Amino acid sequence: MLRDMEELKLKDSTYFKTQKRIIHGMVIERQKSTIELLTSSGRQKYELENVQMTFVPKKGDWVILKCAVQLDDGYVDKQGEILELLKVFPARG
Repeated sequence: MLRDMEELKLKDSTYFKTQKRIIHGMVIERQKSTIELLTSSGRQKYELENVQMTFVPKKGDWVILKCAVQLDDGYVDKQGEILELLKVFPARG
């Protein structure tokens, strides 16, 4: 069974062109291990396990996000879909 699962992982792999981008957003909700953000792409929830932060974001905070985004020609939104949240910084006013 494990061998079959490994074969499926390799067979159905999808690869995207990606680029790192800086995006502005606002914290909508903050839990212990997740954060929900509002960006120009809409609302998205992220796991914080592998996200680098130098502060504790709270609901209503404006933040700067360093993200890996999808850049394939077939994707309609030319801003790119956020695939991975890498770092969160506080936005300074």
